[in-house]
Amino acid sequence: MAWLRWTIGALALMLGLSLALPVTATTGTPLSVCIRPVLAGQTPAALFAQPAGFDCTTAQTKFGGGDFWILSQRLPAIAAGDHDPSVRIGSTWVHRVTLYVLYADGSIRRSGFTSRTAGRLLGLGAVIVQPVPRHDVAPSDCSGIWRARRTCAG
Repeated sequence: MAWLRWTIGALALMLGLSLALPVTATTGTPLSVCIRPVLAGQTPAALFAQPAGFDCTTAQTKFGGGDFWILSQRLPAIAAGDHDPSVRIGSTWVHRVTLYVLYADGSIRRSGFTSRTAGRLLGLGAVIVQPVPRHDVAPSDCSGIWRARRTCAG
């Protein structure tokens, strides 16, 4: 009798496992990005005004190491009650990362971290949760621009 209970239990378990759906977790809105090497004299204001020269098709690992500007698609709207908006980026080997956001009044605010301070922003799954710089007005319809300094070759 015990073998019958065990067999029925095993069959029920196999049936349950065969009907189970895989679990996925998505947080936030994935952003497409484009990249370009940093050239002397470039500023976030100039890049917001004329974002030409960003490469959106080449794999980022093909660029090797160095200093880069990263342009995202338009940042999602920040909800009125969201007092701590953030963006999540993969933890990478960089010396410094700065996020610049253009706001509707024309001002540009920034937030950043270094290889020494990244630990305070590190979340589960080796994801850095970077705060969006605070300001009294909403971000403009533009995207965010990051500057990654001294990245290691991919």
